[in-house]
Amino acid sequence: MTAEAWPKATSVPPAPQDGEGAYQLCAFFVGPAEYVIDIMRIDEILRPQRVSPVPNAPAWVEGVMNLRGAMVPVVDLRKRLAIAGAAPPRMKPKWLVTLVGRRKVALVVDGVSGVVRVTRAEIAPVPPFVTQGVNPAVIAACGPADRIKLLLNIKVLLREAA
Repeated sequence: MTAEAWPKATSVPPAPQDGEGAYQLCAFFVGPAEYVIDIMRIDEILRPQRVSPVPNAPAWVEGVMNLRGAMVPVVDLRKRLAIAGAAPPRMKPKWLVTLVGRRKVALVVDGVSGVVRVTRAEIAPVPPFVTQGVNPAVIAACGPADRIKLLLNIKVLLREAA
């Protein structure tokens, strides 16, 4: 799957390439909610690093970090998704260095919960009445009824007007 795999906010991932008909998604917490993104978008997972603020950047951009000589923007998902509340207990903050096209962006999350495998049948769009007022980057949901995960479209998430 390429980094451009989910170009539209309403799209679902293309056909799985693992030979078994399942998608692999990286699951993580931001506040009380659990989210997932395509594992092919994850370049690496880091502990929090030193950030240099960027004047006049959107409030949800913490700044930039130097990652092996490359300047990588750091986005706080709590601020971007307007999430209040405490982090889940026993979670350690992590940074997901994600690939968006040919660029890297670090996403600040409360904790990584693991890799999940889902089939296309397990990915369902979020009903429109539920998404009113929700960030448009939330494009679908998956998982068992007792642990639903929200699928994020990173490209939409990073748009200024999202």
